[in-house]
Amino acid sequence: MNDISVRHITPDDYGHLFRLVKDILSESDAQKAPYFNEEFWRWQCLTPGFESVVTVAEEGDKLVGSFHLVSREMFLREKKGRMVLLHDLGVLEAYRRRGLFLRLAQCAVEHVTEHGWDMTYSLPNEKSYPGFIKHLEYTHVTVSPVYIRPLHPEVILAERLPFAGIWKVLGRTAMGFYDSLRPLNKQAEDLTISPVPRFSSEVDDISRQFVARAGLGCTRDANFLNWRFVDHPGVDYDRWEIRRENKLLAYLVTRVAKLFGADVLLLMDMACEDDEDDALMVLISERLQAARDQGLALGVLMGLHPFFSQVRGLAFYTIPEGLNPRPMNFIVRPHVDHLGDEIYDPSNWCITLADLDIL
Repeated sequence: MNDISVRHITPDDYGHLFRLVKDILSESDAQKAPYFNEEFWRWQCLTPGFESVVTVAEEGDKLVGSFHLVSREMFLREKKGRMVLLHDLGVLEAYRRRGLFLRLAQCAVEHVTEHGWDMTYSLPNEKSYPGFIKHLEYTHVTVSPVYIRPLHPEVILAERLPFAGIWKVLGRTAMGFYDSLRPLNKQAEDLTISPVPRFSSEVDDISRQFVARAGLGCTRDANFLNWRFVDHPGVDYDRWEIRRENKLLAYLVTRVAKLFGADVLLLMDMACEDDEDDALMVLISERLQAARDQGLALGVLMGLHPFFSQVRGLAFYTIPEGLNPRPMNFIVRPHVDHLGDEIYDPSNWCITLADLDIL
């Protein structure tokens, strides 16, 4: 271990770092491995305003581990702060279980302290999670709920169980009964739904109101939304808005992905103006209807926000933790003294899939 140094990167490291991250993602069969390439890495780590600060472990002239941090503006009860996502933490397989995880993390935290950022957060996988809690002073806030809305559950049943034809018939029959009790057809004649080519500053105040209703969370202005969901080089996202008399009321970002062995609709991010929850519910309902017409198996929502309790009105229910293939352990660590215990209360947070880097 004495011949392995830990340091902050310089631009001269970028080519080596990209190849290191690619190797680590391939070894661990990470979700973003299929579309990870140099273009994606540069978008994720070098886009002005969203640059990652990176700590690396080096043996000789070979990089063997890395720890990425990206700082984002956040709301702290109507005040602005900086909230730092930890992502792409990894060490090459031959160098694991040698204490590099801890050394990389400790070096990374020096950056946070030097920059005066308020807190770091992450939603680590089950392999990384214990190290954050036991050795790095992170606190477990909650396992973020995952809500699912069945659309064509027979697709999943037929894939996983024998006698596929029987399960398809039973699934369609059950959904007919399910939809009769909790229909999706929320509509309003005075509302207009349309796709969003790019977000404009018109969305800034709506997203600010939505985050402020929870109290804590990262800023979702047009600059962030365009970077995250329009300019992303590896994934196509669908972006929708709903208006009344040309006034923007809410937006919703979705994508189709494979979960539970089937194609599902992920509700990636959303926001609405205060007192316009019904408009957002209409928008979600309309997109779920379209997803069902496409033959998608489920609608899936993950996150924390007071609004999310209302999606049960569209027949979403919370998936039991034991059935969740990827539990979202939300953890935080403050780096300044002025943050109180409210950061450990999940009811105070706005967290969506937009805050996770793998989907």
